[in-house]
Parts: sequence; structure tokens; C-alpha cells
Amino acid sequence: MTTLPSVTFNEPGDILYVELEESSVAKTRAYGDDRLVDFGSDGQVIGAEFIGIASSVDLRGLPESERLRDAITSRGNRKLAVLVDPV
Repeated sequence: MTTLPSVTFNEPGDILYVELEESSVAKTRAYGDDRLVDFGSDGQVIGAEFIGIASSVDLRGLPESERLRDAITSRGNRKLAVLVDPV
């Protein structure tokens, strides 16, 4: 059983995936070409995929950006700059 949230990085593909909830994906919404957010059947964000992240992850304008940021900074094993909307 995975401890959630979980953060995985696929080095060959340069893809970061953040899983917030263990649930089936009902819908995926693209936020540009390199950011995909997965939603469960109840409409809650269950995960997000970031493609071609290099050294930073852009969370600006994404739903649940605070939860995603917290997961990346606490569970991620890479040093990444995390870009978020100003408070």
C-alpha cells in the first residue's frame, strides 16, 4: 500500500507525477501541453502529471495547487523550484 500523497519521477521521459488520492481517474484536464490534472468521479483532484519539468514545476492556475506543492516539497526526491500563484 502506497503512502499518499506520493511523488514519482520518470527520468527518461522527464515526467513528474503527484498522486494525492487513491482513486480511479474519471477525467483528465490539460492545462497547456505539459500539465495534466486527473479528477475522480466526485470531481476532486486525485493527481497531476508534469511533462518536461527540467528544474521547476509550474503550479500556477491549477486546482489544488497548495496540496500539489506540499506533496512535491515534502515527498519529492528532486530539488525543484515550485512556481505557485501569489497569495
